Amino acid sequence: MSRAKPGGTFKGTVEVTGGDHQVSIGYIALVLVTDARPQGGLPGQTSTVEIHRQRVVEGFTLAARERRIFDITCDVPMETPLTRAFGQPLAGMNVGLRTELEVAREVDRTDLDPVQVDPTPAQQHILDTLTKLGFQFVKADVERGRLRGLPQTLPFYQEIEFLPGTAYAAHLHNLQVTFVGTDRKLHVVMELDRKVGPSPTATSSAASPSTPPPSPTPTGAASSRTGSPNPPPARAPSSNPRATLPRRPPLPR
Repeated sequence: MSRAKPGGTFKGTVEVTGGDHQVSIGYIALVLVTDARPQGGLPGQTSTVEIHRQRVVEGFTLAARERRIFDITCDVPMETPLTRAFGQPLAGMNVGLRTELEVAREVDRTDLDPVQVDPTPAQQHILDTLTKLGFQFVKADVERGRLRGLPQTLPFYQEIEFLPGTAYAAHLHNLQVTFVGTDRKLHVVMELDRKVGPSPTATSSAASPSTPPPSPTPTGAASSRTGSPNPPPARAPSSNPRATLPRRPPLPR
């Protein structure tokens, strides 16, 4: 039961063993859970949230020291966070399957088993493409909140963080990817943390030998363009009176 993909199912068995007395079992339920932090909160400020809850066995009577085994399945919602990718566990992710047993109207929630959630083929294709572009996985976590304009059903979402490769390192600090899947579509949200500063491309083009020299700049004026092939815009006459007086005609002889 330890491995599945979003939209699939976990399969396994649940074993129940009776104690010294006969008891009535109300139900057995499986609850898929993960750790989520508040929106904008620190990674250590996490709490357990439910991804999916499903009853797998209804009420029955368990005799003293009786042992019963049930074959069960648990659905995996399309928005379930991933715990594995790139052939390794995703650092920062914990997803588990908790077994709940109601005995005498009291619920035992102490049994929690870790599970692995692999990418769907569509998610895997996007992650592989980012890797080919040079992006390097850093960490992943789950954040409480909702993404505007998306068919999100859970009150939280997963963020998978990457560092840029050489081709993008001059422009980006990092990239965060979020998947919101439905039965028919996979919505992908990419959040870019861009670097602020002068563009290295503009600097190199100004120094390029193939760029024509800039037009002469009038005395006392500063050009707003560097290396532009177009002439500078027309400017108002200079405040220097020598530049504005008309030329005196020659005296008659």
